Amino acid sequence: MQPVVIFYTNCQGQGLIKLLAGQPGFLDHELVFLTAWQHVRPSADQIARCRALIYQNSFGTPDFLDELPAAATRIVIPLITCAFLWPFTFDRPNEPVGWRFPYGDRQLVAKMNGDVAPETAATEYFSQDFGRQMNLNRLLDLEFQKWEKYDENSDVRLGAFLKNNIFSHRLFFTPDHPSDLVMIELANQLLDKLGQPPMALPDWAGHQHSLAGTEVPVHPSIIRHFALAYLAENHHYPLWGGTKALDALGFYVSYCRALRAPSIDDALREAVTAIYNHDEATALNICTLIGLRNPVHSGAMGVLALISALNGERDMACQLFINTLPAAAGASQA
Repeated sequence: MQPVVIFYTNCQGQGLIKLLAGQPGFLDHELVFLTAWQHVRPSADQIARCRALIYQNSFGTPDFLDELPAAATRIVIPLITCAFLWPFTFDRPNEPVGWRFPYGDRQLVAKMNGDVAPETAATEYFSQDFGRQMNLNRLLDLEFQKWEKYDENSDVRLGAFLKNNIFSHRLFFTPDHPSDLVMIELANQLLDKLGQPPMALPDWAGHQHSLAGTEVPVHPSIIRHFALAYLAENHHYPLWGGTKALDALGFYVSYCRALRAPSIDDALREAVTAIYNHDEATALNICTLIGLRNPVHSGAMGVLALISALNGERDMACQLFINTLPAAAGASQA
């Protein structure tokens, strides 16, 4: 009977699974990820085979906790977050542009509610000095207090690690996407509690972080205020969906343009304009995100067909174009 380890967490559990799946003590285990914010339950069979439950109690105590085998290990881990680097950022935005930008910015949303051009709103925001607008050191103190509270309510202790490294190493990509410097520290504390040897630190050059792929720019005034050596003010941040990275100002402009024209049809028009301007990366990024919602979206496949045709990929262009046609029409063409 294959033993099960259940991760009842936010996306940080997915990152842990990526890191732990190759560890010797987990090779014969089934690693189960459950979305804690949706209160997803494991199956009765998974509960019966459970050897360890790793969960974030910030989403409440799992309602299946008492159903686990008595011998199953239960470990509480923190919901690892960092707010002071992104004071206006919010996640899972309800705004229509959330499909392209899973993290929004309250100030930019407010600016775009007025009659202002996206480029103007983004430039004004980029030029602000947050240190003059708010007490950034007070925000930092509150962050430290929050990390201490995490330690009090968790079976692992990350507060000191975060405090000691936050200014010298890049520990977060977004307010709740830690880098593997944090994730491996967390994983090793879990391994220790489970009586297993620690992970070796990777060669960081070229390392693919388990939660990479979603990033939010750190405002340049915050980089300057805290003298963050690991981020240059012209650092390029990958857009969600890959294929495109922008500096902070370019990122803000892209977000503001999307706020003004948030629909998929708007984005496809933007993609075609980008192709006209020899910017295929933007078009590919948009089509990738549309594909996450609808893998057979005819408009996105049409844009991809255009890119293929312009790149001389005749067969691919024709196939993609055929895929844009209704099934019956496609069958008659055959």
